[in-house]
Amino acid sequence: MTRTSRLLLAAVVAAGVLVPAGSAIAADRTGTLDSTTTSFAWDSKLGTGVTTLSNLHDKVPCGTPVVHDCDFTLLHVVGLGTIDVKETQGSPNAVDTDLYVYDSDAAGTKGDLEGTSAQGSPTPNEEVVFDAISDDGYYLVETDYTDNLDAGGGVKGVATFTPAPTTP
Repeated sequence: MTRTSRLLLAAVVAAGVLVPAGSAIAADRTGTLDSTTTSFAWDSKLGTGVTTLSNLHDKVPCGTPVVHDCDFTLLHVVGLGTIDVKETQGSPNAVDTDLYVYDSDAAGTKGDLEGTSAQGSPTPNEEVVFDAISDDGYYLVETDYTDNLDAGGGVKGVATFTPAPTTP
């Protein structure tokens, strides 16, 4: 086991608290999209991540101090249509992030995966496009800081809702 792997494993053990699937997550922000408010923009919190430097990325959970942060946005979407979530580099220290979108509820419970963007080359520029599953639904947007250095990096996010055409 490499020195980096040992350090990451020690951080996981030190964190001691893992968020099991199906648990509510305290969102860093919430936004509502509907036929009149079709866009919601945000700046993520600063986060650090060094999990791309090891083979433990999928084993080091979000919220592990110093080595793996995540940022969460809870979207409430009213109406059927398509949602496009884009993130772009917000600070120079944001070297690489991944983007995940999950079905959710009003409490921020992580449900089924709607889509993911985790490009092979390091970039904080990610995009997920998906269709609303109900006419009144919630979606949890997770920004996963995989390689953000120094004091942390952040991204700029925007979710755009394109309502489905109504039938007369």
